[in-house]
Amino acid sequence: MLNRPAHRPLAPLALLALLACEPQNPKDTGGVDAGGDDCGGDGCGSDDVGGDDLGGDGGVDTGGDDLGGDGGVDTGGDDDGGVTLITGTITGTIRVELSQTSPAGVVSPLAWEDSPFFDAGTGLVNFPYGKIFVAGTADAAGTVSYAGTTVLGTPAPVNTYSLPVAMTAAGELAVYASLDVGQDDIVATDDPTGVWPMLVPVADGDVINNIDITILVDVDMSGGGGTGGGTGGDDNITISGQAIVGAGYGVTEARVMLLHLDGTGPIASTRAPLSPADEGSVGDYSFEVPRYLGQKKLVGAIDSNGNTMIDPADTWGATILTPDVDGNPILVGDTDLVDYPVQIPLAGEVGLSMIPFVRLTGTISGWSIPALTGTSVYVSALKYRPNSEFNIVTTDADFSTESWDWTTDSLDTTSSKNFDLLVPANSVVYLWGYADPNGNQLVNETGEYVSSVGVDGRMEVARSNISGINLVLSEVL
Repeated sequence: MLNRPAHRPLAPLALLALLACEPQNPKDTGGVDAGGDDCGGDGCGSDDVGGDDLGGDGGVDTGGDDLGGDGGVDTGGDDDGGVTLITGTITGTIRVELSQTSPAGVVSPLAWEDSPFFDAGTGLVNFPYGKIFVAGTADAAGTVSYAGTTVLGTPAPVNTYSLPVAMTAAGELAVYASLDVGQDDIVATDDPTGVWPMLVPVADGDVINNIDITILVDVDMSGGGGTGGGTGGDDNITISGQAIVGAGYGVTEARVMLLHLDGTGPIASTRAPLSPADEGSVGDYSFEVPRYLGQKKLVGAIDSNGNTMIDPADTWGATILTPDVDGNPILVGDTDLVDYPVQIPLAGEVGLSMIPFVRLTGTISGWSIPALTGTSVYVSALKYRPNSEFNIVTTDADFSTESWDWTTDSLDTTSSKNFDLLVPANSVVYLWGYADPNGNQLVNETGEYVSSVGVDGRMEVARSNISGINLVLSEVL
């Protein structure tokens, strides 16, 4: 639909009374439905990891139990159907590194000491960003199956973390971290992310250490979403109404935000303090957005997992026409949008479409010549363009690297190898292939063999997989 019917929506307390007629289970506010094969609000999507989309509208069902729903893991209560949860802990370090991008689009590192955030008088860094959200998810898209989340409330350039996780069965998790550059306590889809470049296997009782993640932040980037929307004036309109939260959640605040139709954003957001009511809670909201944005989604969320941020594993809702009837999309034109109730939760609403990872897949070849006999081969997605030789094994300038040994990986009898790299979404990477015939782990040396995507390897990575990449080694002259 494009706009509202002319009649005024039901009053909030009347809506709460109607919502109260639906059975609610406050224990299951975002957890694993371990009692059956229920498609759980993510659209029963398939595991689309082989094409050009990581499956933001679907996700991975990891073995019959519904790991979809509205995200999160229900580790307590008595509604788990008697299934024993597999629990473990993942620990490591999260580094926030700075970069700069030239007018020509070249990414280069920027030391904290050379940034505007360094106080030469005290020798300290004034960390300019918000919290860090850390998550383990059973699908690389990060849209469903959250096995655990944690938040670092007062981060610094270097941080340690401990992430408790719980699953219905032993399996592999993708681990990522997102930096709240907008400081709005929302895990926005354009916030910079860092990823652990491979899946982490977790069995019951495991404590898995050294899962170290780097978040690369362009110092010129602006934050995703705001706490109040527009800046006022004739160029904006106001969207207002009430957030209506079902009974049993015990939260004091809801967040209401405007998203693009694909779930990215927020474009703008605001806080709605909640007042208790017999059937639930209500709170007024109002924020400004630019005129003439066209069709958008008006959604809401509460911090149901209690980690102090609004994230994909929380409980989500949307604007409604009548109880339980989604009123999206709305049309943002040139007039204020008044009395737009937002119901939380709303079945099927997953809120922000978070896709932290992108897969780069393809082949590398070109070592089947005498000059490369006995060589090791590497494919690396780098943060910066390589301009000289470097140690490919010890470098920290890469997002992800794969390697093959001449004997162990049968390069002597194989003409090509497939690679599959996990890199952050919404980033720039430099994809290069290297041969190391002398085995000294130094690559990009004069006279050695390399390959890249285009002239310099630069790839702009958005939110979709990139496949069919062919790297063919040739000599550096």
